Amino acid sequence: MTGEDTGYEAIYDPILSQHRKVHPHYQFRSTGFNTADSTEKDVFPHTDIDQNREHSQGYNIIYPVLGASRLDYFETLEDEICLPEKNAQGYYYYHEFKAQSQMGQGTPEFEKFLADRKIGEIIIDKPCLIDTDIMHRVIITEAPRCAFVTRWNNIPAIDFHSFKDRVESIL
Repeated sequence: MTGEDTGYEAIYDPILSQHRKVHPHYQFRSTGFNTADSTEKDVFPHTDIDQNREHSQGYNIIYPVLGASRLDYFETLEDEICLPEKNAQGYYYYHEFKAQSQMGQGTPEFEKFLADRKIGEIIIDKPCLIDTDIMHRVIITEAPRCAFVTRWNNIPAIDFHSFKDRVESIL
């Protein structure tokens, strides 16, 4: 998050060297272990973006390790999203709903807003590839929860199913 080298890339190299065979670029900030120690924690609704890359497209692969989670997808309308803050390198790294800051994360009003826009969900109980250009949220259903995530980015135009076929044939 700070932009400083943490040394984790070298530690994760046994995994990342395999992932680089799929695609050579990944976002450092979003690649690694995601953890939660409580079902009260979640990852707020967002889309992932990489403005500092030639190509904006990206996909995440999630490997559940411990605990359980669900990914909720939401209808994403341009007039309902915003760029909330820049990262340490001066780039935006996600979109969020404007309603989140207007209504407040976790309020009954915001939860109703989300319920009205929910278009699907995925139970993360095996390795899963996701399209992060669609508004999504991680709900922790069993804690503690740990998952390893690689966010491939800077992907030239390729549809989700073709990229998924590539992931499955290589990994």
